Amino acid sequence: MRGVFSVCAVRISCSKNRAALRFIYCRPIIIIIAPAARRKSDRNMAADKKLNILYLLPELNVGGVETHVLSLALGMKEIGHNVIVISNGGALAPRLEEGGVEHVVMPVHHKSPVTVNEQARRVRELIERRGIHVVHAHSRVPAWIGYFAARRLRAAFIISAHGQYAAHMGSRIMAWGDHIICVSDIIREHMRARLKADPARMSTVYNGIDMDEALERLRSARNPADMRASLGIPADAPVAGHIGRLTVTKGTRFFLDAMASLVKKRPEVRALVVGDGQLRKELQDRATELGIASNVIFTGMRTDVYDILNILDVYVVSSLSEGFPMGCLEAMSVRVPIVATGVGGIPEMLTHEQTALLADARDTDALAAHMDRLLGDPDLRARLTDAGFDTVSSKFSRQRMLQEVLDVYTRTLRTKYGLLQPVRAASALDRPRVLLALPELEVGGVETHVIDLAIGLKRRGYEPIVASNGGKLVEKLATENILHVEAPIHSKAPPVIASMVGRMRQVIRENRIELVHAHSRVPAWICYLAMRGEKGNRPFVTTCHSTYSVHVGSQVMTWGDSMIAVSSFVRQHMLRNFGTAPDRITTVYNGVSPGLYDAARGKDMAARYKSELGLDNGTRVVGMVASLTPRKGYAYFIRAAQAILAQYPNVVFLGVGGGVQKDELESMAREAGLDSRFRFLGVRQDVRDLMYSFDIFVLSSLSEGLPY
Repeated sequence: MRGVFSVCAVRISCSKNRAALRFIYCRPIIIIIAPAARRKSDRNMAADKKLNILYLLPELNVGGVETHVLSLALGMKEIGHNVIVISNGGALAPRLEEGGVEHVVMPVHHKSPVTVNEQARRVRELIERRGIHVVHAHSRVPAWIGYFAARRLRAAFIISAHGQYAAHMGSRIMAWGDHIICVSDIIREHMRARLKADPARMSTVYNGIDMDEALERLRSARNPADMRASLGIPADAPVAGHIGRLTVTKGTRFFLDAMASLVKKRPEVRALVVGDGQLRKELQDRATELGIASNVIFTGMRTDVYDILNILDVYVVSSLSEGFPMGCLEAMSVRVPIVATGVGGIPEMLTHEQTALLADARDTDALAAHMDRLLGDPDLRARLTDAGFDTVSSKFSRQRMLQEVLDVYTRTLRTKYGLLQPVRAASALDRPRVLLALPELEVGGVETHVIDLAIGLKRRGYEPIVASNGGKLVEKLATENILHVEAPIHSKAPPVIASMVGRMRQVIRENRIELVHAHSRVPAWICYLAMRGEKGNRPFVTTCHSTYSVHVGSQVMTWGDSMIAVSSFVRQHMLRNFGTAPDRITTVYNGVSPGLYDAARGKDMAARYKSELGLDNGTRVVGMVASLTPRKGYAYFIRAAQAILAQYPNVVFLGVGGGVQKDELESMAREAGLDSRFRFLGVRQDVRDLMYSFDIFVLSSLSEGLPY
């Protein structure tokens, strides 16, 4: 019977904004002896937010950055976010379109300042038109374009650093993102040391690979014999492969030099050089010069990477510098043994003699020796590839990469732009953390409201923490795995309030609270003072559950960034008596789940409680659930009961709750001759079940907000 609230998203920035939490209420016969606010209909909102994400990269030809962005874009689309990729196009563009990702062709690879300025204007128009939340740039020219396009817009600007950039003005942009994702720890250290990037705005997120897709592509790969024949490779020739752009940093020349040494021992070996670039002609001439032109096949750019991997006996990375090469992950995923130079982030991925054989950069003798060793030792190949497969499966999955990148997006949007709403598929660690503060958690309307609010927030993807002086309802929080912080924030004594300010400040800091929501005046004072002088744009929300007395002690309820009134009547009271600006206070009605009332359960519960109370089926029950305080008007309920019994003797009246008037009201009922017909049941945790035994619910309050 626990109520589950329909909780709308809360988005609050550092400016004065509204928080909207909307609920609905459903219940049978109710008599209210006081004016009540009208009920508003529920407004159904999604529990999590879809992001509009824009990726920028120079082109979509075959390469590590391109493969990474392809995987990232398709993955975010699969999660449910809206994704657009801007590039100059290339061989991988059809893969994006097949996955339902929009691709916009723009010359974002040109370094010309005129072109950069023009493309920034076009990208800015797209950001505004499509409501982009995240602009994620890969490579320097796209980063410049993204920076100028997103500047002063409410979009998070994320940069991925895939390599070690030269420390000149053109590279400075890589340190200017709202957050910088580095593909390895060594890249992150380079960004800090050489480009002066702020460590607090950097995270290492290793590239990842979709293992299911890799294995499926391997299963559907072209027949190895046909593939060899198409490349002119003899059926029994061992094959070493090098895949990547033909640039200086990829060290392809050293691969060829190592092959020249290997051919002397294994003249039948073949080398595949897969990729293209400005050095292709120079490298072909180098192969001829080394006398291995007949052993080396330059394939040019290929998109059938897994067809290539399927015929390799060893995969070679001879780079002089690397970030975190995707090619190694692909090779490990299909159990191809690896020889690599231990540069950049490679040692963070591969361990010498465990998952690969590593050599120093430019050490062609070591590269040749490692290739020869692998080709001649099947047991070594099996041991390395088994360990490599386990490593990529456990540490470098695409799922992990997507989760960590999405968490970067979420944190950046929250810390910089105040987005306080669960983002679709973000991890539990990145749930928005909300502190709900109230005096205590004994049974009552405010207490029930906060309990149900906390449970509803938890189920909607938030991480609520409740602070109070404790009470019987704390157990309900525990069953929902909601943290409760016990503190005497109910006491009006100035020394206690002063001591609690520091305690609440500590709670806010230690639990990384992002929004504080106070219910009642003393907790509001304590939280307000605790937040003063704190860094960041942490919003402060108050809920007005009643019509407060007009004095300075109540003024704190108007000092929040946003106010919630539980009824229009309470809202008008705050507007009229406290000078609250109309646009800062929103009416949000209390409520419970529309599925709360269960007729079958109700029949069983009614019979159970009547039996426990010693009542026969013909006895009618009139009940009131409220604290035993003057404001709730129990005295009028008792007088009404006395009058009713004179006409209807087969009625029992129940008062559920505790409070300062307990002894006084029990005495009053006895003096009225109602001691057997008016029963005070005290504080109960089973109120919702108990109410099934009521034939009539009464509320005799002298003043109310919107009673539960």
